[in-house]
Amino acid sequence: MLNCDHIDMLSEPIPFNNVCLIYTNYLYKSHFVRTCEKKKKIITEVPTHYKDTDFTCSEDEFSTLDINPYSLALILLIIDSNYLEDQYTSEENNISYQIKKLREKYGSVRIICIFIGIREFLNIIDYTKHPQICYEKNDNIILNNKHLDRFIASLLIQYNVDTVEIENSIDIHKYIFKCCKYLHQSKIRKLNSYFKVKPAGIMSQFKNDNLNENKTYYTWVSQLMQITGISQDIAIRIAEEFNTPFDLIVHFKKINDEECLKDLIISSAYGERKLGKALSRKIYRIFSPNSNPYNAVS
Repeated sequence: MLNCDHIDMLSEPIPFNNVCLIYTNYLYKSHFVRTCEKKKKIITEVPTHYKDTDFTCSEDEFSTLDINPYSLALILLIIDSNYLEDQYTSEENNISYQIKKLREKYGSVRIICIFIGIREFLNIIDYTKHPQICYEKNDNIILNNKHLDRFIASLLIQYNVDTVEIENSIDIHKYIFKCCKYLHQSKIRKLNSYFKVKPAGIMSQFKNDNLNENKTYYTWVSQLMQITGISQDIAIRIAEEFNTPFDLIVHFKKINDEECLKDLIISSAYGERKLGKALSRKIYRIFSPNSNPYNAVS
């Protein structure tokens, strides 16, 4: 991802020795960052090097910009079992303190906190009996798995930091290379749409020669796919069972059971499975005759 001849250009002091900085030689912006910029209307006029469906601009376009040739794309904050002993010794050793410093230095670059074997150590050792621990009301101190779960939620909500739990140092190497792989693939990956498009190639599957009926079915499948958790395979199966939204509504009115679709068999490349109660209830809440338009379905 980086040209070794230019590694010296990136020789800058890193605030902490447990941080891995991943750079790209192209301008990288995550889907989340792009969405936030649109919401905040920071960019009033879309530059010519940005395309509506791209995450990145090309290397040639990037070289014409008046910025550094490399872009910091991802920060990995690596936490091992030693943290459980050191977290209360000084403020500098605390994860929250380190994240604040990283935010001050690198801005809104995405940060992922990686815990190596932390949960396993918490299962073995009772840190609440540690003689050096100061029992103060501090949500940042991790003493057991319950504290760890609460802390992970706090990182996501307060600092917009994702977390990953792995077992050992071998897995951390694999994860870092996987991050590099996906960052590289982002050069050709298209920006995801919040609206799921109609399944590609589905029109060729129709045996019916009636074009209008095919278009209706096509739109019906697309409509079902807007529901979170409804994949293309599920949408097609429901559309086969109920030709139109009206047919589904009539069925729900007749049965009056939000779990009536739980045993519907879904076929996919991975085999067959049942739709399940959760998705059945979700579909029912939308297409039931008694559904409330103010009920949010996520």
